[in-house]
Amino acid sequence: MTRWLIPQLFLLLFAIPVQAQVPTEDVHGYVYVEPFELRKEFAVYLRAYPKWQAAAELGDVIKQEQREAILAEFQEKFDQASPLTMDGSPANLKLDRIQFVRIADELGVIPDDRAEIAVAEAMIAAVYAVPTNGYPEVLELTWDFFPRPDLQVPVVFVTGAGKATLAFSEANQKQQWNVPANAKLPTLLPVPAVVASAETGPTELPIPSLVLMGCALLIGIVGRLAPPRANLPLGIAAVLCLVGAPLLWGFGRVPLEQEISDLPAYEETYVDEVVYALLRNIYHAFDYRDESKIYDTLAASVDGALLEQIYLEIRRGLELEDQGGPRVKVTTVDLRETFAEPIEEREGFRADVEWRAVGEVTHWGHTHKRPNFYHAWLVIEPRGETWKLTELEIVEEGRL
Repeated sequence: MTRWLIPQLFLLLFAIPVQAQVPTEDVHGYVYVEPFELRKEFAVYLRAYPKWQAAAELGDVIKQEQREAILAEFQEKFDQASPLTMDGSPANLKLDRIQFVRIADELGVIPDDRAEIAVAEAMIAAVYAVPTNGYPEVLELTWDFFPRPDLQVPVVFVTGAGKATLAFSEANQKQQWNVPANAKLPTLLPVPAVVASAETGPTELPIPSLVLMGCALLIGIVGRLAPPRANLPLGIAAVLCLVGAPLLWGFGRVPLEQEISDLPAYEETYVDEVVYALLRNIYHAFDYRDESKIYDTLAASVDGALLEQIYLEIRRGLELEDQGGPRVKVTTVDLRETFAEPIEEREGFRADVEWRAVGEVTHWGHTHKRPNFYHAWLVIEPRGETWKLTELEIVEEGRL
């Protein structure tokens, strides 16, 4: 069976993050509230510091060998700067990454890998993150990072349900933001229950029983043409044939010579629903940032022996190496083609599947989208009362 499934673009139960503006001020702050992660981000031009202003005006450059020391200096500043609380408790954010970045047309903020960076253009960006169990209700930020006392720093608060920009200054360092109440958490999609497969046909014919039923039918036809005096013996013979047919049902069975498969078969729509739900739930596991929760969520859809392979395959596909290493979150799974075949001598099916996964990550005010396509063979088998992926063979994958 080959069928094209063109569903609506399913969203993973939470809205696509709102795309903010890339850094335009000398100092910019961002706070991202995602379903299972809270991030605080800095984006700072070196020219914001008085000690770098003269170098910027003179056209000085920063060379490769200088960058590590400069980043270490800024990390020390960022580590202690601008504490954030969630619902009254300190958010113990840890450094995720710090690097020189630049603004590129259409790409937003990307790593700055130029051999020399003009001080006037040099920007350092850092991300601090902490895993969470859901959305907080209230965030309180004390922004105390001011390279110059005259600066007013815009801090953009972003969640799937909306955003807000608050201005911080030396005179107004502490502000609160109420997280929109309509922000929803992604959850596991229900997987269709395991059902018994349909048999495609018998493998043996009960020849004696079929002969007797044929005789009964023939006697009935003859009885219509025979004289009335023959009706009684013919009727007795027909009854004996009909009684004997079920009694001999288990005897004299002959295998069919033609090829009629006794392998299990499933409805196309049922297979599509199972495959889609498992793929969707596998990607949902990577909404989490805590590794143990990722594995626990994967275990609901993946057989234990395959867990590590799936974890590595999916994680590799979700990492934006060209953007400094952040992991995207998949917002859309689009099942394109499914061709399923039964598995010999056991329940389940092997499916040739093509799908698209659209992911995105937002950092430093810019949203990067990453659409990937996959072609793979999936083996799906019942484990107890639920379907699980037991084998995976990637045939082809790539960026769209």
